[in-house]
Amino acid sequence: MKTYYIYIDESGDIGDPKRKGSSLDFSMAACICDKGDILNINMFVNNLIIRIKKKELKYSKMSKEDRIYILSMLNKLNLNIKSVYFKKNKFKHKDILEISFNELIKLIKVDKKHKIKVIIDGDENKFYRKIYTNILKIYFKNFKIKFANSAKTPLLQVSDFFAGYEREKRSKDI
Repeated sequence: MKTYYIYIDESGDIGDPKRKGSSLDFSMAACICDKGDILNINMFVNNLIIRIKKKELKYSKMSKEDRIYILSMLNKLNLNIKSVYFKKNKFKHKDILEISFNELIKLIKVDKKHKIKVIIDGDENKFYRKIYTNILKIYFKNFKIKFANSAKTPLLQVSDFFAGYEREKRSKDI
């Protein structure tokens, strides 16, 4: 039985868009790979980080030039990336996390018989874990959830990059 790893990060916040300092939009991205690809992708990302002289691939903290370079380099990897984007004023702000996670997971086409390991950026949170678990049960039979620090997890940094890219690209389109 094959094991798939799904690394998930977001861009924006889930707070009320009317609140000062809260974002008007929200995106979430997933990088899907099998165990055999993890080491090569991690090494590739670590080399990119060294090349751009940063501590991590954090889309919101990169120059436009670095973003263009990183995007061109990541495109060489033939990654399986899925992402969703929402204008927050179209939803109750308390529902945005659940809606976006559900829509993102729906996009991931993996046979239900395989093992799924979902790695999510952030600290362990019982409320979030319950939301994520309830949604994952709909789509997968055999899964585990782990929360991790993106600064120490290159594949979460890839997801952060694409969530930020999606949010920037789509916010300009609308």
